[in-house]
Amino acid sequence: MPYQDGLPFESGSETSQAAAESMVGPADKARMAVLHFIEACGLDGATNDEIEMKTRMSGNTIRPRRRELEDAWLVVKTSTQRPTRSGRLADVYVAASVVRAQEESAEYG
Repeated sequence: MPYQDGLPFESGSETSQAAAESMVGPADKARMAVLHFIEACGLDGATNDEIEMKTRMSGNTIRPRRRELEDAWLVVKTSTQRPTRSGRLADVYVAASVVRAQEESAEYG
């Protein structure tokens, strides 16, 4: 996973560093919850807004976790967009494992 030396924090800020250090365990748990939800969505994937609604986690929690998963190539952004609760379009993300399974199925099926 990204941030092997801990979560990022504001340089020179003791409170920011303390907050980052306190979130290492909870961030791991949140990251896995986000990944499992996106995997469960299959090829339909999920927007950040959908992840937030279904996991009941704050957008401020899920967005960095989803980005970490994307940086680790565990989640990929698709070319699809869907409307959020506010009506704005949002990118859809799918689990890389789902994409690989679909590609293998098409190749060997």
